[in-house]
Amino acid sequence: MKTIKWGGNQFTKAQNVPDGLSSEQFFLVKALWSVVKNRERARRQYANNPQPYRDRTNAYHTADPERHRRRTKEWVAANPERKEQQSRDSLYGKGAHAHFQAQIAKQNNLCAICEQPMTKPGLDHDHVTGQWRGALCSPCNAALGGFGDSTLRLNNAVAYLLKWRKS
Repeated sequence: MKTIKWGGNQFTKAQNVPDGLSSEQFFLVKALWSVVKNRERARRQYANNPQPYRDRTNAYHTADPERHRRRTKEWVAANPERKEQQSRDSLYGKGAHAHFQAQIAKQNNLCAICEQPMTKPGLDHDHVTGQWRGALCSPCNAALGGFGDSTLRLNNAVAYLLKWRKS
């Protein structure tokens, strides 16, 4: 019988390999299955008692905070899209970044209000319900925020502009 050691585990090829797999395929499947089982066990252990994992992470970061800051900066510089995704998902909930990218594509990268191309789009959302509304350019998003999402204030602003318009 042929054996292989991988990831701290030892696998032995049986005489009858299932599904007509070659020896190499069999060992690969067994090794990958072992990795999956180990990850599942680790996830269960973390779910049951996350504190030891948190303590280990905190100890790692506090042991050399300068190294942690440097490595974080390097990762952000190397992965700007992933950082943007993490930030957006952290702020607005899981899946926000995917929704945001789909919304930008649906709007052809044009602001939903001024219909100009967006250089740095923002995800507009209702501050009361948290519901996502669309992608806006930074000035339009800031303007809505400044008006507190109040249609009354926006109507008053429109009336004000119309009153002072020089036609």
